Amino acid sequence: MKMTRHPEIRTSLCVALLARRTQTLAYVERTAIDGTPVHHLAGRTETVDYQVWITEGAQPLPLRVVLIYKNAEGQPQFRAQFADWNFSPEIQDAQFAFTPPEGAQKIAFLAQLPKIALQGTTTPEPTGGQK
Repeated sequence: MKMTRHPEIRTSLCVALLARRTQTLAYVERTAIDGTPVHHLAGRTETVDYQVWITEGAQPLPLRVVLIYKNAEGQPQFRAQFADWNFSPEIQDAQFAFTPPEGAQKIAFLAQLPKIALQGTTTPEPTGGQK
């Protein structure tokens, strides 16, 4: 199976979402990461400060991202480094086939129960207390 990807659609949706949430955005500098020229940007939302390094060229892509959760205790950070972008991956259907382990049992969820099982039910009695 070949997956069709449209980076311009994903990019525009991501940019629109980020633009709505971003309160400030600053161009920090033009620099290089591992010899690759990048533009370093820093932004702020209500809950996250972020930095992104975007490669120069005909297809600008994020090379590094840092998120700082400023309202969380200790201001934890998430860092990601991206490489080897592939916008035309060859993905086999078998990669999505699920083989349950031996002894596994299927669990019925309320949404999967037949309607007849739900008919005639009354309001359940409160639980957790003595009758």
